[in-house]
Amino acid sequence: MTTTKVKYDVDDVYKWDQKTMIYNDQGILIQRDTIFDDGRETVTWLYETGVIAEKYDYDGADIYNWVDKSMRYDLDGEIEWLGKTYDDGRYLSQFYEDGETKTKSWEDLGSAFSWDTKFETYEKDKIATAHVGYDDGRTLDETFRKGKTESRFWQDNYDEFDWVSKSEEFRKGELEFRHTVYDSGLEYFTEYDDGVKVEEIREDVGDIYSWATKIIEYDDDGEKVEMITIFDDGSEEITSYMDLVLA
Repeated sequence: MTTTKVKYDVDDVYKWDQKTMIYNDQGILIQRDTIFDDGRETVTWLYETGVIAEKYDYDGADIYNWVDKSMRYDLDGEIEWLGKTYDDGRYLSQFYEDGETKTKSWEDLGSAFSWDTKFETYEKDKIATAHVGYDDGRTLDETFRKGKTESRFWQDNYDEFDWVSKSEEFRKGELEFRHTVYDSGLEYFTEYDDGVKVEEIREDVGDIYSWATKIIEYDDDGEKVEMITIFDDGSEEITSYMDLVLA
């Protein structure tokens, strides 16, 4: 048999209005329900040792940017899992290990964003990898180093764009290299310095055009300086640029 006790903050001394405590037949507190002044309601379940086991928060007065939160804890009171529904329709499922975030799964249930799902992994509480599925069918796989982007791989799964895939490499968060495969059969290999384009090699892998390769050099501002075109017959053409006008 359980015992229930209810406390009321009649004189408005505390930050809560009402607390309901439930005890088991041994007199050990196993559940606590708290209604706060700001409209939140929190239900806490405890192990018989007194350590928190589960917790549920509900934003009844719509004060915060979330609707509700559910948390699960291990026998030592360390959080293991968090489930959170936001006002904008996002849902987050977050797993922990030794108190540190290990994974986050996001769902855009309210269709408020350009993506449908996100899955992230963490190391020492810093993001390590991410997979994003977008509304338009694109997917993005991203790796991180010390919290900064290290690589990205894009795929156009629904054929919504003029490219098939993009591979990008970063150094200290700055874009260094991009490989783009286009629907037409062209492939671009682009190098960057401090985020500015310095060289681009274009390959006609699909043999659509009369040329096989184009090598384009850029200045420090990312403007074209020179283009070397190698044609299918082996001949070459060099084009120089000045202020983006043919010299």
